[in-house]
Amino acid sequence: MIATKKYTSDLTERRDQIWELGRECGLPILYICLPAELDIMLHDLSAGFYSPALSALVQKSAPQMWRGDGPGFVVGMPQTDTPESATEVFSAICCHELAHLVDDITRSEYRKHTPAEGETLLKVDFKEDSPIVDSRISPPWLAHEWRFVRALLHCQRRFVLADIELPVDESIVFAHEFYGLSRLEQFRECLRPELDERQDEPLPDAMRGYPPAAFMNRFADDVERWQALHILESRVLPAAFLSFDHSSEEPLAPNM
Repeated sequence: MIATKKYTSDLTERRDQIWELGRECGLPILYICLPAELDIMLHDLSAGFYSPALSALVQKSAPQMWRGDGPGFVVGMPQTDTPESATEVFSAICCHELAHLVDDITRSEYRKHTPAEGETLLKVDFKEDSPIVDSRISPPWLAHEWRFVRALLHCQRRFVLADIELPVDESIVFAHEFYGLSRLEQFRECLRPELDERQDEPLPDAMRGYPPAAFMNRFADDVERWQALHILESRVLPAAFLSFDHSSEEPLAPNM
């Protein structure tokens, strides 16, 4: 962990930039917190998480930061050698978690979090809560399917337009091998017409309608490739993970 004054200053300024970007993009109340601010520790393999009920944790652990009910994300302190690279990694994690928020609020079933979700969040042991997905039960891209990838690419475009530097290594923003998916640049090429056309719209509006066929075909190819290597009993993944409007009534858990 870097504890220099310059690092702290850079990180605070960058967080303010991302808050401002969220407001400009028409997003709701947004909390961007460090683990220490909420008196929690993250799993060694977790760089952060998003929750629609993060305000419950903020209200309990950092009441001075509480501004009302709303979503947010926790960003782990990046382990890097220089303040500049640490700030870029922090931005990458924020971009990833912001995409979870955009994915969430643009689903047809999006709703304000329930008290039960807030209570569930307060009981999570984040240090023990591993982001690893058991491939015997679920595909590795769980919570990072095509909707998320689309949101991430739109968020990344807004970061670039706002001159918020991101690492050259895009695997920090999107660990494609970890999720069993194509590289982000491959998805970006398929979504480029939409990104160019909608880059000035509020983020939720930019996600409206059906994405380009090439983008969906890229994700479908990834699904089929993974299925060929992992046969899951009683599971039909294309129907569950390629549907344009599938929904879930289950309480929303933190997304890593």
